[in-house]
Amino acid sequence: LRPENIYGGVPKQGTMMYNFEFNDKLYINGDGEQTRDFIHIEDFVDIVKASFGNKWNGKVVQVGSGKIHTVNELAELFKKYTGKKIVHRKAISEVRDSVADTELLEKLYKKKLKWKIENHIKYIYGKGKKK
Repeated sequence: LRPENIYGGVPKQGTMMYNFEFNDKLYINGDGEQTRDFIHIEDFVDIVKASFGNKWNGKVVQVGSGKIHTVNELAELFKKYTGKKIVHRKAISEVRDSVADTELLEKLYKKKLKWKIENHIKYIYGKGKKK
């Protein structure tokens, strides 16, 4: 299994979600149009459990939501629910676009993902229900 950006678990310093959640401002490197694919830890764990079946043997499966979000979109969601200020900084060397090719995942894992990124952000700030 090759996961994309996992969120909702134990925070790890340096990840975008962690930085947006725990810094006083929403720092964006460059123009913020970099794209990322995010998957919630609960969805990832469910996929890991499902992968123990024989039909997954020997396959390389990219694990993500298959949906892209720009860094700007993510920052705007955090701003909406926290009121934090967005601050653009100088661009750094990083992957410009990253999204999972979920075609094989969708064939092997027939369930819908439980979490959407906005629902998680609303939930952690007490403005929404879990899932």
